[in-house]
Amino acid sequence: LERIKAEGALQARDFGGKRPDNKMWSRSPSKRALEQLFIEGELMIPYRINFRKVYDLRERVLPTGVDTSVPSEEELCRHLIASFLRAHGLGSVKEMNYLRKGIGPAMRRTAKEMEEDGLVVPIEIKGKGKEYFSTPSTLALQLQNLPRSSLRILSPFDNAIIQRNRVNKLFDFDFQIECYVKKDKRRFGYFCLPILHRNSLVGRIDAKADRKRGVLLLYHLQLETSITDTDAVLQALNPELKRFAVFNGCDTLQLCHYNGNGRHPDFA
Repeated sequence: LERIKAEGALQARDFGGKRPDNKMWSRSPSKRALEQLFIEGELMIPYRINFRKVYDLRERVLPTGVDTSVPSEEELCRHLIASFLRAHGLGSVKEMNYLRKGIGPAMRRTAKEMEEDGLVVPIEIKGKGKEYFSTPSTLALQLQNLPRSSLRILSPFDNAIIQRNRVNKLFDFDFQIECYVKKDKRRFGYFCLPILHRNSLVGRIDAKADRKRGVLLLYHLQLETSITDTDAVLQALNPELKRFAVFNGCDTLQLCHYNGNGRHPDFA
């Protein structure tokens, strides 16, 4: 703290020290200390340099006038419920309580209170149960008139799919990012991207940009076996892959492996 106060924002590497071993996630003593001070709120991270965190004193980062009072349990629960439903449209208490420990009963109690106040509405999804909530404003939308993009390639960290159990239950799509899985145990690839077609998750693709050659390598394209119109999905995927290639600095597609119904696609 004294060094950062005197010298300004610093990175962990500025303090020296070595990791106790060569494992990927091991940390030096200085890095552990900086992260602890960050968790305690003494330090904040105003920016990064090449993905590396830069630490500075809280008072030099946090704008003046920000309310730093600790919310009550009810205020926290109401915030979690309202923000989740605003982002996702519907959800169960368990989903809205994602990664939060010890507040399940309070969340259920608050959801019931918000229902009595008319702020949330319980809904039943056919075949999925009665555990979901939505909001009056969401239910008032004319959903059939909302524009739907034909097909999009999603990030594996997209909020729409970040909860594996939720996606599996609502979309019958079992997704797991496999970059943290040992190579011999991966099913689909190192960094698979989910494919959204209209209102269904229809597959995943493991791709890598070879920018020197200008080629987007499609290592593995996997479509769900439940798809009834594979040709329509592949037809919609073709222009999206071309846009994705340009985004990644490539102008050519090369499909290495395809697993799905129908013919082997030719992304010309």
